[in-house]
Amino acid sequence: LRSIYEGRLKWQMDQATALAVAKDEGLAEGEVKGKAEGKAEGKAEGKAEAARNLRQLGVSLDIIAKATGLSPEELGKL
Repeated sequence: LRSIYEGRLKWQMDQATALAVAKDEGLAEGEVKGKAEGKAEGKAEGKAEAARNLRQLGVSLDIIAKATGLSPEELGKL
């Protein structure tokens, strides 16, 4: 009976370890994904801000589009 108990206990500990590892991997993956999304949003906001500043300076939309990589439609929304 002791052998059966120890086998069951080992199985439970293995399951708990596997679950903890999976959770840590999921959290790490989510963190990487969140950072990438944050960088993309920051980059887009930077382009929009630059485009607004250039418009205030009277620069043509064609030049702003070339400088920022934003489409004329995107510039129209700013």
